[in-house]
Amino acid sequence: MASTGSRARDDVLRFELLDARVRGAVEAVAGTDPNPADPFRGLYISDDLALSLARGLPGADLDDRFAVAGELLGLDQLERAVLGLCAAPELSPHYGRLYAYLHDDVTRKLATPRLVARLLADEQFRQGDVLACFDQEAPLRRLGALRVLDAGGPIPLAERSVKVADSLAAFLLGVGLDEPARDGRLRRVDLPSFETGREDDVGRLRALLRDESSLPVIVAGHDAALLLAAALGRPLVLTGALDVGDADLQREATLVAALEGRVHAIEGLEEVEPGARTKMLRALMARRERPLVCARDRDAAVVLGEQTALIVEAPLPSFAERRDAWQALAGVEDASDVAAKFRLSIGKIVDAAGVARLTASARGDEAPAPEDLDLGARQASSTRLAELASRLDPAFGWDDLVLPERQLEVLKSISAYLRHRDLVLSEWVPVGELGVGVLG
Repeated sequence: MASTGSRARDDVLRFELLDARVRGAVEAVAGTDPNPADPFRGLYISDDLALSLARGLPGADLDDRFAVAGELLGLDQLERAVLGLCAAPELSPHYGRLYAYLHDDVTRKLATPRLVARLLADEQFRQGDVLACFDQEAPLRRLGALRVLDAGGPIPLAERSVKVADSLAAFLLGVGLDEPARDGRLRRVDLPSFETGREDDVGRLRALLRDESSLPVIVAGHDAALLLAAALGRPLVLTGALDVGDADLQREATLVAALEGRVHAIEGLEEVEPGARTKMLRALMARRERPLVCARDRDAAVVLGEQTALIVEAPLPSFAERRDAWQALAGVEDASDVAAKFRLSIGKIVDAAGVARLTASARGDEAPAPEDLDLGARQASSTRLAELASRLDPAFGWDDLVLPERQLEVLKSISAYLRHRDLVLSEWVPVGELGVGVLG
């Protein structure tokens, strides 16, 4: 396999050379046609037209994009050449029409394993080596870059069309023409641009990931995906545990990870029902890469049965970490009050701060007010509340209570404790036997 950034440009099989092979194949067919005047040659693609198209191939302009793709996918020289010939019809209609001419069928505009072997086989590349690039476990297939289409009927396997993944074709074109998945089964988590906190847990996770063990690593708890990305120093692409046996989706995720510099991880372990666990676990452990899993809590590890796994629990962020996240994400100077009242994960604070900013902006203010922060926090924390209970907004205030002053003060003290318990427990320290709190 090629090492990223180490291969000299002259070692890469350039499109100029691929064009020469296509041109040579077209000239060979045109030169040996027993009836060159046959107007139905290639179903309306005449020899003269094919020769004209071959002379005008635009391949030299594609070298830079393929060089980058080859580096990202870790392809060697032969694999890059195979990818180039298979992807060429996606990049210029010239290639599709020439392939149709070489197939003698205007409807077959994609490459086939046999055609690619015919174009590349020489003293440098044996035909068997070229065909081996289409093996299911070969990098081009395993990474999801190429897919051999099942055309149905008695079409020989080596004659079946080969399709380049849409995401790779879009990458090579330099534009997002591909249609992204709409079912949400592939989820991207970017590298956090803010402090996620819990440095000790991130450090412990980073140490486990450096180990070359094949044991699955489960990050359990709040902000599991964010903390895993922080420990890896790379963004993630996530697929669900229920889809771990979906080969097409897994290959798509692997390709996205390679092209975008992400790490492929699994989430939703807790959603696997008992009857589906054995099948899921078998598919998970069959992965070539070490399984990295994000779960809601450590109890989800029961899904793995007797399979040993390394579990790192991700606790809720501390008061100080929540306060810093609120201030950074909402753009306010002091968020101590909302951070103390709402024990949100960093991911929830991202959503809550967004609500607060939008609310302030709609009012014409540059920065959220404290009530905007509270609104965002309530909306972010009540996502699943309706499944468990009904929210009741208070209709009365303290002034409406008719109680002796002593009992009223007790109730206010309880309310204050519940609203600011994290501030007291994390920022105040006891002094002397009286337990007087001092802000640290």
